[in-house]
Amino acid sequence: MRRFDWFDCLRCLAIFLVMFAHSGDYSPPIWADLYRHARDISWVGVDLFFVLSGFLVSGLLFDEHDATGTLNIQRFLIRRAFKIIPAFYFLTMVTVIYEEIVSQKVVMVHLVHDIFFLQSYRPGIWPHAWTLAIEVHFYILLALLLYYLSRTPPKKGQWLARLPFILGGVMVACFIARLINSAVRTAHFDVHQQFMPSHLHLDVLAAGVLLRHLYNYHREYLALLERGRFFWIGLGLLFVYPSVFLWSPHPALVTALIPTCNAIGFSMILFQATQIPFPASGLLRWLVKPFDYLGKHSYSIYLWHLPVMAWIVRPLMPEFTPLNFIVYFALSLIVGTFFSEILEMPILALRNRLFASKARMPVPADAIPSSPVS
Repeated sequence: MRRFDWFDCLRCLAIFLVMFAHSGDYSPPIWADLYRHARDISWVGVDLFFVLSGFLVSGLLFDEHDATGTLNIQRFLIRRAFKIIPAFYFLTMVTVIYEEIVSQKVVMVHLVHDIFFLQSYRPGIWPHAWTLAIEVHFYILLALLLYYLSRTPPKKGQWLARLPFILGGVMVACFIARLINSAVRTAHFDVHQQFMPSHLHLDVLAAGVLLRHLYNYHREYLALLERGRFFWIGLGLLFVYPSVFLWSPHPALVTALIPTCNAIGFSMILFQATQIPFPASGLLRWLVKPFDYLGKHSYSIYLWHLPVMAWIVRPLMPEFTPLNFIVYFALSLIVGTFFSEILEMPILALRNRLFASKARMPVPADAIPSSPVS
């Protein structure tokens, strides 16, 4: 299976952004405004994760159908469950035990929301788990949609002919739903009601699916993006920049537009990442290798960075200083990587033995070959 080699570095960037967004209220006096400005926009790491997920997960289903002519939805969902559930349920179990011992404040209804992945609509134990609920809902909906399309093709060999129109419809519907929802809730911006619900954020993942569909089957539509690499990366960043205004007073239209802009901007950047050869050796290879490694463990780092902040950093270092910031980042990376190595990776290895993937990732004829990865 061909890897998109820069994608783990993008995952690393995404987890760094999310960790920075949750880094606390520390505002160094010399550059306080710059710090707050950067922290206000760094939540976009979540949407970068979503576009990456839409691109990669849909590719698994596209490639399986290309290789076998069918889709095994049960196998797909079992494989995704192995990826998401064990590591998250382990964190949930540890949290319940910790809270029972330390504070005896476990809210059982929050635990139920976590178990059934309802956190994008109802609060769970950890505030960052809403993204996992959206991922799970996306896996199920995408699998059902592609299974339906594979069973009812308009013409033989054209099972995906309707997919771009459906994805476009999803993106428009999500934008309209956000606009109406935000217009109705005029009192103040509430991220839990106006941003986190799955039906208000699935368009970001749909953008990744659409990009993968074009990448696999209609590269001619992406030809313009193959020229002027730095222009498109810069334009993508420009699309993402309005996210900085999410936490400031803003009209409903801004709330509706921000995920749409992120979906477009990150899709541009993601495509450019598929075009840049990954360094096979030399200084650049050694410079990117740590970020590539951390990206492979980004899921567990994402799970554990808030527990590290809540259980270690804040109790021991209540005054947030530059040193505490460094400790928070370092411990989050260490703890997350540790649990990835001892729990997540062995479970994925077991998954691959029990439910081997049927996908075979095709390499388009005009794609730049992937460099070897050690």
